[in-house]
Amino acid sequence: MNNSLQSENFLKLISKHLPDMLWAKDLEGNYLYANDSICRNLLMATPDEVTGKNDVYFAKRERSKHPENEQWHTFGELCANSDLIVLEEMKPMIFEEYGNIKGELVYLEVHKAPLHDETGKLIGTIGSGRDITEQIKLEKKAEKLAYYDQLTSLPNRQKILLDISKKSPTACAIFNIDEFKEINDFFGTNSGDKILQEIANWFLKLDFTTYRIDGDEFAILFYDDYPVEILKHNIENILSLFEEELFHIEEEHIHIRFSVGIAKQEHNLLTKADIAVHYAKENKEKIAIYEEKANIEQTYKKNIALATSIREALLDNRIVCYYQPIMDLETKEIKKYETLVRMVDKNDQLILPLDFLSIAKKTKLYSHLTKEIIHQACNTFKDRNESFSVNLSIDDIKDLTTLQEIIQTIEPLANSNPTK
Repeated sequence: MNNSLQSENFLKLISKHLPDMLWAKDLEGNYLYANDSICRNLLMATPDEVTGKNDVYFAKRERSKHPENEQWHTFGELCANSDLIVLEEMKPMIFEEYGNIKGELVYLEVHKAPLHDETGKLIGTIGSGRDITEQIKLEKKAEKLAYYDQLTSLPNRQKILLDISKKSPTACAIFNIDEFKEINDFFGTNSGDKILQEIANWFLKLDFTTYRIDGDEFAILFYDDYPVEILKHNIENILSLFEEELFHIEEEHIHIRFSVGIAKQEHNLLTKADIAVHYAKENKEKIAIYEEKANIEQTYKKNIALATSIREALLDNRIVCYYQPIMDLETKEIKKYETLVRMVDKNDQLILPLDFLSIAKKTKLYSHLTKEIIHQACNTFKDRNESFSVNLSIDDIKDLTTLQEIIQTIEPLANSNPTK
């Protein structure tokens, strides 16, 4: 036996038992060779049956065997078009093919190349295929965990950012549920989650891809270059439809309302839609549109800077109390003192509460201010006989930790001076 014949037999022996699928076809798509793997797993035939036949033959045969299931395919049906591409390009190529094989979705990584005879004449294609179904399933599972919300199955904030960067939408609308915290507090988080799922299902009925980008926020991207007025009109229509919906929590029926922010910007689209929806909520507007000339972004930067200044003032003991006397108009005597708070900035300038209390209330700093004022006032008057008052807000009264600290501050002073 000559060396070339030995090599040919050796290669056939190797390819016969490889787990990867190997084959060769002529220019008409008829099989010149097919190893055991492709015959068994995809063509559903024996090697002897394959030679000289094409994929159409095996497709018809499988469907005749299984007339109840029109979804049965053969491998060749999945990737016959890629044969033509390889012959047109005349170079090796890699494809990802997928389809329904024996009633199951199968993914294949396919390598193909032109096939020439000993003289260099083109006689067909040669290919190999590997089943990558499990790999694709793992990738899709990982993608779902990374880019889809686990509660509602909607695409999440990471996915909308990816879509914005890749697909370049023209506008974004963010829908923030009004008073959702109160729904959670009143009915419980399980009921709140059920409401979120119902809202997600409602959005799925629309013709837009909807994202859940935060706990109580949903978003829609727009790709048509609508004017702002048309966008606002479309959002108003969505809100009108939504307001007709009743959501059910046990035996209760509740309406849900949204505040909406719209941005139509080329850069930082989601950030600017975020800014617009926060503006809508703060100003109790149903819909707010981000506009550069409105300086909304500058307002937020100013608020953030002021919040930082309040935090630094608390740490540096630059929150100070002033005491305004309250006089009896008849006796002209001071009846008590009202405690007033001021903040001293780094330049020793006094800042009135009107300029910083509203910002403190929107952060977690407000309770710290209240505790500092109580502490200073109590210690100022602990050895004096005058009465004093400190104004408390409803937020102070509802905050159990603040109330507890007030009690802990007052009790020792009261016990040391029972006449006050």
